[in-house]
Amino acid sequence: MTDCAIRQAKPQDDLQFSELAMFTRPELMLAIFGPNSQHSQQVDFRHNKCCFSFEHTCFIEEKERNAGSTRMVLDTETDNERGIQLYQHRGYRIESKLPALKTTGSDFELFKMSKDLN
Repeated sequence: MTDCAIRQAKPQDDLQFSELAMFTRPELMLAIFGPNSQHSQQVDFRHNKCCFSFEHTCFIEEKERNAGSTRMVLDTETDNERGIQLYQHRGYRIESKLPALKTTGSDFELFKMSKDLN
């Protein structure tokens, strides 16, 4: 059985972070960062003091089960069908619909998804 371990992000994780962000919420990232979204995320990720920086990010990695976490939680856009299917395939279920996130010109609706690790 596998479990997930959490590790603090490092500046060199910038490409992995930007690819994951674009995969899981492309419309939101484009609304926030614009047409050069992936590059902008990589730059911001490497700089401390930014809310999208490595200092404020943890990565979740599958590892053999160890003591600790009993539940994993994530948020995804309600229209992110590809992501939702992937998460459901990995054992996550939709727990609730979150209040809309409003940006200039766009509103984003999110699901809270969770997975028990027991």
